[in-house]
Amino acid sequence: MLDSAKSDKIERVMDFKDPIINGKILRNYGAAAFRKEDTDFVKAYNEELEKMKQSGELLKILEKFGFIENELPGDIKAKDICK
Repeated sequence: MLDSAKSDKIERVMDFKDPIINGKILRNYGAAAFRKEDTDFVKAYNEELEKMKQSGELLKILEKFGFIENELPGDIKAKDICK
């Protein structure tokens, strides 16, 4: 999106630090949603997603959309942030 803006008035902040509010890091994540009853599908999705992360394929795909490695969630799982 930054590239398509074609503006010299905006720039990517490479050393951006997530804000800390009330002692907790505030970070936004992308997500996929599934029906609660589709547990087998969710398991298969998560397994394939993990393979893509480990192989570097996910980053390669996301780089096409302007994402860089430090913008990925790393080892964070939905259960870690949806309490």
